Amino acid sequence: MKKRLVLISVLAAVCAFGQDALPTPAGFHWEHVAEVKAAFLVPNGWHFKREKNANTLAYFATREDIEKTGHFDVGLTVNVMPHLESRDASAYAQEFIAGFPKGKTLLKSWDASTPPFVGKGCLVRDEHSTMHTLMVANPKTNTLYFFMFEAPNKEWEMAWKSGEQMVKLIMLDDEI
Repeated sequence: MKKRLVLISVLAAVCAFGQDALPTPAGFHWEHVAEVKAAFLVPNGWHFKREKNANTLAYFATREDIEKTGHFDVGLTVNVMPHLESRDASAYAQEFIAGFPKGKTLLKSWDASTPPFVGKGCLVRDEHSTMHTLMVANPKTNTLYFFMFEAPNKEWEMAWKSGEQMVKLIMLDDEI
């Protein structure tokens, strides 16, 4: 079995285990994404959508049904840009998070590196939403991962109870 990376508390711990051994918190289920060998934790009753745009694979775990409403208020967005050819994924991850807070209130920032992954994270707020954002790169494959859990400011505290679980436990294959 291939090694898997479990992102716990923003990439704080690495564990090797088989896909069948994934821990599943009560009230959640796993959405497996074969094309990037990943799995994302989704609250039961929420919606999961996949999109492909050019060289980016996008995934959305949302409270609202994007297919019906065309948007969402509360949810996790994941963008994966596998095997970048035109730029260095690690440098881009650092630059992106450095610039992301511009025009927003930076509440917190942190290093989100756990080998082989490198990255940064930040918590920001604008006039409408609060966003927990991570930009992580796998330098060995030059793959870039963007994770953002967001919710309207007035709903943040309640929404973060689900969001924290979703960003605390993400499974990525370090070969992608």
